[in-house]
Amino acid sequence: MIDNQLIAKLKAKHIKITPKREAILQLFLNRECCFSPDQVWGHLRKQFKHCGLPSVYRNLELFAQHGVLTKIQKTDRRLYYALCKDHDDHPHYHMICVDCGRVEDVPTNIVPEVDKVKGFKILKHFYQAEGVCQQCAN
Repeated sequence: MIDNQLIAKLKAKHIKITPKREAILQLFLNRECCFSPDQVWGHLRKQFKHCGLPSVYRNLELFAQHGVLTKIQKTDRRLYYALCKDHDDHPHYHMICVDCGRVEDVPTNIVPEVDKVKGFKILKHFYQAEGVCQQCAN
């Protein structure tokens, strides 16, 4: 079942929840890790007879534009997507486990401090850190 808060966010932005979009969201909700577009496509092809990779890219990008998913570039330089659990759009960063792929949101916002120190108006930023999560470390 898809998270009601997530559905409300999408409906407020007039995004239709199609069966394929629901399957994409459910994949991210079921596993707290990041997926490449190819991995999402591989999962969807098991459920849907007609599912093209361009459609997967469009839906992932749509969800990213509306703050449902976040883009992650790992050290392999490939693009991945992860569920953005902070549905209230608070400033936060992402911690990524290099072993299991788990992605955790970390609430923080250092941008105002950087603005003050350097007098530089930041228009866009992202922060992600890679490491080993507590579960994998044990």
